[in-house]
Amino acid sequence: MKTNIIFLLGIAFFLCAFSPAYSSGGSEANLKMIEAVRSNSLDDVKILAADGVNINASDDSGLSCLMIAVSKNHIDIINYLVSKGVELNAKDKIGWNVMLYAVTNDQLDSAAFLIEKGVSVESPDNEGTTALMYAIMNNSESMMNMLIKNGADLNSHNKKNITPLICAVESGNSKIVEALINSGASASDSFMRAIMTGNTATVKTMIENRLVNVNTVRDAENLPPVICAAMSANLEMLKLLCEAGASPGLKDNKGQGALFYAAGSGDVDVLKYLLNEGVLKHAVNGPDSSGRTPLFSAAENGNGEAIRFLLANGANPNAADNNGHKAIDWARANKMDNAVSVLERVTSSGAKGTAVTAPGGVREKDGSAFGNTGGTKLFDSNLSKKDDSFKEFLRRQEEEKKKNQSKPADRPATKGSTTFTPVKK
Repeated sequence: MKTNIIFLLGIAFFLCAFSPAYSSGGSEANLKMIEAVRSNSLDDVKILAADGVNINASDDSGLSCLMIAVSKNHIDIINYLVSKGVELNAKDKIGWNVMLYAVTNDQLDSAAFLIEKGVSVESPDNEGTTALMYAIMNNSESMMNMLIKNGADLNSHNKKNITPLICAVESGNSKIVEALINSGASASDSFMRAIMTGNTATVKTMIENRLVNVNTVRDAENLPPVICAAMSANLEMLKLLCEAGASPGLKDNKGQGALFYAAGSGDVDVLKYLLNEGVLKHAVNGPDSSGRTPLFSAAENGNGEAIRFLLANGANPNAADNNGHKAIDWARANKMDNAVSVLERVTSSGAKGTAVTAPGGVREKDGSAFGNTGGTKLFDSNLSKKDDSFKEFLRRQEEEKKKNQSKPADRPATKGSTTFTPVKK
């Protein structure tokens, strides 16, 4: 990220210092106005303005007269342009306005003047990066303090989930990090955003500097770091957290842990780490609050490889949730044919279950979060649309259930149903 920042700052400097007048898409008079501002010739600016030349003239990159004056700290021209009603909130093609040019060029007086005239201290560019973030990346403590004093958002984030605190951590300026936290910046929020975006360097630095407790910090949905890493299928991040003392057994408010989320994401490497390393070997059949195990999570998302791995490591395909439904029932309800195919070979044929309406659920990367009935959104969608094929599935399930209930316990499975094959543990 540091390389990108240097690149952006370089662009700003180049545009302000060397952008040729002939690049302007305006008239010859507008070009003269731009050059007069760049040359800090207030007299020429006044003459051109008196002749009706546009004081909001800009070049092809969108760099305006005021932006040039601000970046070069031409105070007299800034005052004159503002007195003549220049547009204060114009942006160039990358979304920079005068505040960002003042901040990135470390023009404290110009920035203070602009704030006084009503220019926002946030002023995000097209990527959502704010003036405060740029001040921090520029290691300008005085600019940062002024922006904070004037209400800059300490916990804002850009499109890449970078926050002011993350900027400070990555810049390696401990004094700025301390100042941000003392001013109210959330270390927890920045830490969790760094995890979700796979920013291992920032996560490691924050851990080493003891800015967070890896076992007590939570995201906005009350999820611990290990679960976020597992859900993101980020093995490197998961290892980093566990090696730093994070408990892999932490669960969310539904009783679902890292293993459950990893099964939902379908990442076998993460599952191998959690199971083969013995980290959560005991949890392979551990139920959540609704009785669902990690196998259910893999099944409802159609993660065949994850299903096979869990089965090979002792997952019970015949485990039922609190409503008597098995993993295969969730796979069928979500029309995950590949998961059904795998589970049919190992699920006992005597109790196929009924339509899935069990409560509980997990936030999944493919959007299979749970809906109002307690089933997945796909299940709810099928109910709401009254899909004929889905209703037929429910009818057949109910008939099969009645047939199975009427059979003697030792009667063989009916033709077409699968037989139970014990899984080695």
